[in-house]
Amino acid sequence: MAAAPRELGPLAAIAPAPAPPMLPPEAHGRPVLVLLPVLTGDPATADEVIEPLAALGRPVADLVTQTPWLRANSMLDAVAPYGKRMNLRGGYLPALSAEAVDTLLRHAATAPQNPGAANVVNLWCMGGAISEDVAEEATAFSREGAACFSREGAAWLWEAVSMWDAAEHDPRYEESAKHITEAMRPHSLAAGYTNLTDDLGKAWRRGVHGSEAKYRRLQAVKATWDPDNLIRFNKNIAPTARPRQRPDTARCRPPDRGGGTREVLGPSRHRFRGLPLARATAPNRRRTVAVG
Repeated sequence: MAAAPRELGPLAAIAPAPAPPMLPPEAHGRPVLVLLPVLTGDPATADEVIEPLAALGRPVADLVTQTPWLRANSMLDAVAPYGKRMNLRGGYLPALSAEAVDTLLRHAATAPQNPGAANVVNLWCMGGAISEDVAEEATAFSREGAACFSREGAAWLWEAVSMWDAAEHDPRYEESAKHITEAMRPHSLAAGYTNLTDDLGKAWRRGVHGSEAKYRRLQAVKATWDPDNLIRFNKNIAPTARPRQRPDTARCRPPDRGGGTREVLGPSRHRFRGLPLARATAPNRRRTVAVG
């Protein structure tokens, strides 16, 4: 990938083989390496660009073909059906080292197995527009170290996903997720892509977006737009300032029937001019208030 054109974006996945008719029966349910190349360049060059990947080994099946973008962007939806219990762990790799690969292979081989369950390890190649066209400090999501086509070699995002059905298996899968997180920590950057991993705690949240300066900027944005931290059931960034106290129920002086303006008296006794009131068209003559 260090020498590949930026229009090529591959995903490598280690997963149990599905059972479609185009795969031989002996492969069904067994761990396989799936290469998903997506070339967004000239279709006439596709075979030439993808040939080095195809030459890495003899595939069980070759299903690569020209595909509409909508289909390509949704082709993995079927591997994560709605209603599964699941956990995700992941992070950025500054290089695809042999040690990191061995760790992920061991996890794929030793993760819990149950009927209806699946364990998938994904490796996404970074670079191109997401890493090279926009400065690290210009976006909330970090791309730090993710320069796939630099002279230092390819940078990748690793992801380990487990899916199962029964709540009684939760502890086994949680323990497996903790194990792969710790095993991959020496190989991973502090920065990462928050959407492809579960929340790993306060220290992780402070580092996953990149620099400390960026985290403080995100805190300031949060303090401006959500000072009460109402949107907090996520990988939360707490606002810098303490949440403001909500005022007591304001007392309003109703206008006369001819319309007029609303005056609100808050706890500080300051007066705020309100918006004009409009007569309702309903027969009971109820009033409506336009709220901006």
